[in-house]
Amino acid sequence: MVKGNRSLAIIYKSRIRTTYQFCGINTPTNHSYFINVLSSDKNIETISQLLAEVKHYVELRSESLQIDFVSKLSRLLTALVLFAILFMLCALAVMFVSMTVAAALTPIVGSQALAYALIVLCYVIIGMIVLFNRKKWIEQPITHFIASLFLGDILQATHSNKNDNGNHEDE
Repeated sequence: MVKGNRSLAIIYKSRIRTTYQFCGINTPTNHSYFINVLSSDKNIETISQLLAEVKHYVELRSESLQIDFVSKLSRLLTALVLFAILFMLCALAVMFVSMTVAAALTPIVGSQALAYALIVLCYVIIGMIVLFNRKKWIEQPITHFIASLFLGDILQATHSNKNDNGNHEDE
């Protein structure tokens, strides 16, 4: 075991020289500190344990991120499917209500075509209003939903930091 540790120290020393040469730095004449740190069995075991713990931490962190991503992605897909179903149901309801209103307007305006034209005109006006307010009514809520979904922890931390740094007159 000692022979392997000493050879590790020699390999480390040669890598230090190569790194210094690659960077264009004069090689220090005394590597005794590095050699002494790596030559002791206890130090090498400690470094090995530290590397094993770091590797384990990185693996756990990776798994945690994967689970968090899957959870958030499933929430996003659930919201999209729910939106699609509700959109289809609302579209059917609007279509039937439009036909009913057009049928009710036919005796008043005198023509079925004119009744349908009035319904279309109402939809064009509603479409223009939605178009002009799309940022406030559509873009911002979607942005806030996705940001809270994927950046919820960060946004909460930022919000609490702003509250912590603000005036505390209530206390």
